[in-house]
Amino acid sequence: MIIILYIAALIFALAFAALVIFVIASLNPILKEVKDTLSVVRQEVNNITVEVTQLLHRTNNLVEDIENKSAKLDSVFDGIDSIGKTLNDLIETLSRISSKLTQAINKEDEKIAQAIKWGAALLKLRKK
Repeated sequence: MIIILYIAALIFALAFAALVIFVIASLNPILKEVKDTLSVVRQEVNNITVEVTQLLHRTNNLVEDIENKSAKLDSVFDGIDSIGKTLNDLIETLSRISSKLTQAINKEDEKIAQAIKWGAALLKLRKK
């Protein structure tokens, strides 16, 4: 009876060994394909890493260039602001002068009308 158990154990061990060999043989091509795929993926990731690094350098250079140009434009905008304030002061001054001129003209309205009449009379005389 013990011999039957040993024989059964031997058959089980052989069957298990055959199963392990079959599984290894079945998985070997799959593992090779996975290895090849990972190799390709690793290479692609390396390529992408190089491109991303270059892109980051370009982006950093662009940002630096934009910051420099923006700093240069600040003085331009300060100048434009100064010109705007000067023009505003000029307009206010012209408005005050115009207002004073209008007041002076209104005060001297009758004298101006008289001068225009004399001017028109002189022109008529000159034409004759």
